[in-house]
Amino acid sequence: LRSRDLFLFISSKASKGSAFCAFEAGVATALDKPIRIVSLDGGSPPTHLQKIQAMDVKRLRMRKPWLRPTEAVYEACLMAIQEVPTDV
Repeated sequence: LRSRDLFLFISSKASKGSAFCAFEAGVATALDKPIRIVSLDGGSPPTHLQKIQAMDVKRLRMRKPWLRPTEAVYEACLMAIQEVPTDV
C-alpha cells in the first residue's frame, strides 16, 4: 500500500464483515492515502469509512440501465479514481 497513489475500497456485505478488508483500509488511513469507495450492493461501508462518499453501482445502473453489471462496476471505479489529484 505504501507505493500506491490511492486506496480503492470495494464495499459489499462481504467486505463489511471482513477483518482483512478493515485492516487494509486502516493501513491506508494510517498512511494518509486518498481513499475512494465503490459500493456494489448499495450498503454502507464499514463504520470507519462512512465519512467518505461512495460511488454506488446500484444507483449508477438505475441512472444508466443500459449498462451491464460488470460495465457499471468498471464505470463506478473509473469515476471514483478520476477524483484523485494527479500530483499525489
